[in-house]
Amino acid sequence: LLARSAKVLACEEAAPAPAESEYSVDDVLRASKDLWEATDGLVMLFTNNVADGGPPAGRPVKCFRSPRNIAPAAAAEGNSSAPSPPLPSSPYDWCDRLWIPTNVHSKKVGELNRNPRCSLGAYDAYGNYFVLQGAVVSKVSVESGTYYRGITEGIWAEHGDHLKDFFQGEPAGGRFVLLEFVPTKLTVISTKWELASERNNWRPAEIERAGASASSGGGSRWRFWSKREEGGPAGGGGGEWRHASGKNYSEKRLRQLRGGYDIKGQPLQR
Repeated sequence: LLARSAKVLACEEAAPAPAESEYSVDDVLRASKDLWEATDGLVMLFTNNVADGGPPAGRPVKCFRSPRNIAPAAAAEGNSSAPSPPLPSSPYDWCDRLWIPTNVHSKKVGELNRNPRCSLGAYDAYGNYFVLQGAVVSKVSVESGTYYRGITEGIWAEHGDHLKDFFQGEPAGGRFVLLEFVPTKLTVISTKWELASERNNWRPAEIERAGASASSGGGSRWRFWSKREEGGPAGGGGGEWRHASGKNYSEKRLRQLRGGYDIKGQPLQR
């Protein structure tokens, strides 16, 4: 009887550590969209500032989704035979591309002109955050053709009460532009939606996709600042979201990150 009890006790002590929660692409998109809405579109924009001899630069910006009821670019230019763009694969796909209003003479424009790769991030006091990594692929205004004029006017129709405080006489006054941001990776931790939120997890939920990139003109400046006169979104589509490869989180690294504890912070059984 004693031997049997010892055997049962040994089995209990060797119980496996809690497994990480599984999540879908929709889970990650939903959690990030929820936080983006909670911050009213206010995010931090991080740009590369190496050319100025300084660290990466960050500042708060507003970012908006594409306006509703914007016609496909080719159709807007009068090509009635142009196919309509495919519907989003997920009802939560809020960040296929985002639009950042800014002053064409602002410092961030110069930084992005040298290097369009950047990140957007938001967080709250409850441990929820997301980071979008990608690139600004175009700078557009009401003078950038029918499609982009529709984007610009649509964003002003939806958010003009906010924008007019910063851009008097716009959007046709010459200072106002929209930065077209296309993300390629989305990282999330969400206590509300229980995504990678265990106290000792140290591995956020991540999804990624093939992305558009700003094309280089062969010189020191990027062509995405050139005036866009026709066509639709620059750089092509972003592709389907999928689970990230996780190559930065090997088992060895996770053991280092978590020490001798499981994802809930309890000591691992030896």
